[in-house]
Amino acid sequence: GGGGGGGRTASSPLWQGGRRAQRWRPPSCISSSMTATSLASSSSSSSSPLHPHQPPRSRRWQPLQSPAPALQALGLLGRAASAGEGRRSVGAFAEPSLKLYNTALRNKQPFRPLSSGRVTFYSCGPTVYDFAHIGNFRAFLTYDLLKRWLLYLGYDVEHVCNLTDIDDKIIQRMARDDVSLKDLTTKYSGLFFEDLASLNIMPASKYPKATEH
Repeated sequence: GGGGGGGRTASSPLWQGGRRAQRWRPPSCISSSMTATSLASSSSSSSSPLHPHQPPRSRRWQPLQSPAPALQALGLLGRAASAGEGRRSVGAFAEPSLKLYNTALRNKQPFRPLSSGRVTFYSCGPTVYDFAHIGNFRAFLTYDLLKRWLLYLGYDVEHVCNLTDIDDKIIQRMARDDVSLKDLTTKYSGLFFEDLASLNIMPASKYPKATEH
């Protein structure tokens, strides 16, 4: 599985006064009106305060109107859909709208699912012994981009992402901190999911643990 973040010290910019610093928040210039509206709607819908690292409910994931320009720039599209076409069903495309690189043949090939209208895919998850770092989340954002595009095309997507909750690094951390396997992995699994929500990454359909298989 993908590794967790490396060790962090009190001098790290992610720590302040012996405590973890506030996570990144989108600059106010991105959408100040949306932020104000979402905060107002969240406060009116629930009297309980929001977790400091939990985005307001109204700012959770919403389907993209047209991610085609961004995907075209990344080379993920065989032919970009126009921005005004909106979401279309799989059968509406005259030709495949997604190409993926085939590492065996070393070229890009049109994507065709094994089952019509349904896509299943597995992505490597974190090793939960420490905080995930920015390099880890680059991978998770890539999975998120691909999944959003498949959903935009109208596919039913089942995404499985594992949690590696036992390996040498975890055993070493248990000995160092004198904690149990469950306490250590539960703590960092929870923090990982908080970070996913902060980045507005769509959760996977399932998160199987290594210790359960």
